[in-house]
Amino acid sequence: MTSGRITITLPDVESYSVEVEEGETLEVGRLAGVSEQRKLVLPLPEVSGKHAEIRCKSSGWRVVDWSSTNGTTLNLNGAGLTPGREYPLHTGDIIHIVQCNLQVFPPPATPVAEEEDPDQRYYRLLEQRKLE
Repeated sequence: MTSGRITITLPDVESYSVEVEEGETLEVGRLAGVSEQRKLVLPLPEVSGKHAEIRCKSSGWRVVDWSSTNGTTLNLNGAGLTPGREYPLHTGDIIHIVQCNLQVFPPPATPVAEEEDPDQRYYRLLEQRKLE
């Protein structure tokens, strides 16, 4: 199974990294709680109990903000993530949660074959017949 890495930088704490396996979902928040999901605890009062989630799929990693009080930004651009929406992550991206930075290093994504839209297939077949 393929793994990637997340480097966590907290105020007044030495940076550290965690390995994340393909297929895992990493819940990020202030509370440890009991859950089947793996947790990354950020022990700061401004971090929501369940703040965000990092979904480590073979087709690529994604981050989702869970309507956190203080929001989540990607790459320190200042624009907050829309709660509930998945955002793709690329090597070196930084997820900013309050005073914490999570820099992600996912493994290379495995391309997923997309199903052809039936309407597109119909029009493609019509075009082929016109050319014959």
